[in-house]
Amino acid sequence: MIVRFTLNGRDVAIETTADRRVVDLLREDLGLTGAKECCGAGECGACTILVDGESRLSCLLLAAQLEGRDVLTAEGVAAGDRLHVVQQAFVDCGAVQCGFCSPGMILATLDLLRRNPSPTREEARSALSGNLCRCGNYQKIVDAAAANPESAVMAGGTDLLVRLRKTGERPPAIIALERLAELRRMSIEGGGLRIGAAVTIGELAASEIVRDALPALWQAAAALGSPPVRHGATVGGNVCTASPAGDTLPPLYVYGAAVAVAGAAGCRRLPIGDFILGPGRTSLAPGEIVTDIIVPLPTGGAFSAYYKVGKRRAMAIAVASLAVCIVRTADGAAGKVRLAWGSVGPTVISLPAVEAFLAGKRLAPDVLRQAGAMAAAAVLPIDDVRASAGYRRSLAGNLLLKLAALGDDEQEDGR
Repeated sequence: MIVRFTLNGRDVAIETTADRRVVDLLREDLGLTGAKECCGAGECGACTILVDGESRLSCLLLAAQLEGRDVLTAEGVAAGDRLHVVQQAFVDCGAVQCGFCSPGMILATLDLLRRNPSPTREEARSALSGNLCRCGNYQKIVDAAAANPESAVMAGGTDLLVRLRKTGERPPAIIALERLAELRRMSIEGGGLRIGAAVTIGELAASEIVRDALPALWQAAAALGSPPVRHGATVGGNVCTASPAGDTLPPLYVYGAAVAVAGAAGCRRLPIGDFILGPGRTSLAPGEIVTDIIVPLPTGGAFSAYYKVGKRRAMAIAVASLAVCIVRTADGAAGKVRLAWGSVGPTVISLPAVEAFLAGKRLAPDVLRQAGAMAAAAVLPIDDVRASAGYRRSLAGNLLLKLAALGDDEQEDGR
């Protein structure tokens, strides 16, 4: 039979028998001897490879199992003549003696760091528990596996890669999460929409569920960047970048979203307002990543929308933005009111006093002008290259006038 798979980044089609062991296929047919055979029974880890990003024992895999898979061996880890950061860590920490176990150790470490960018020593020991070192060099191997506390984590990279180019920073490793299936899911659970952190902004903008249930978030996704940017940028990245101009953030605030976080100490969930601490600052602890954004679905009849002012229609960072979620009473007045402004303070700004002022009133222009004056006085904008603080204050108030149509019952939803 002919087995077709990707090997170290290139497509391979090789004729073999279906029951040929992968370790033999690699070593004898393809000349890749990084995978060592020692026990042949899955007990030593010397033949470890990565299959679709997960560590597997090539002595316990058959050639037919590789069909359509992505395979990485020790030979594919380095970039040309430049060692991968994990390989360099093994060198720097003296984790290599005879070298027989090193290829398997390094690939097992890559699998560990894919799942846990900043492992503790105990977590490194657990991840490498299936890899035996005949030289007994375990302490230095664990040193190398846990030697990347400054690694950068990214999904789409639309913020990180720009920042690295601008600042010249060179993190010891960049760990990409965009292909983790667990982070790419959206599902309705318990009255809310669970959005995986690696779901792209483009996927939000294309989702009928988001369009129908969370119009403000749908509009914000459609307003972010350009199609190529939306195809890479992720909702988790937008949240973790913690920019007050982030388009998805005001809608997430008005919907009462929570951020799910996982790390060495376990999992926790906190309101988005507690997660974002300031420009570029979040409450993520070392070794933690965002796994999901959980957005409660508004009650029936709620109106929500996102309004953005930028210098152009596409590829514009918001000069000011406003997300609203309003549940109206039977007589058409505003009942529960949630408002969140972007780009007019160090974080997304919510103004409970303005929300309380509007609650119970019909949203006539004179009422909205009064609320706008309150908002303009309360926001905390800055002067920058896009706009003056004064202009932003005016916008913060004037954006509320977008709601005047609600007072006339002319608009029923935010689409």
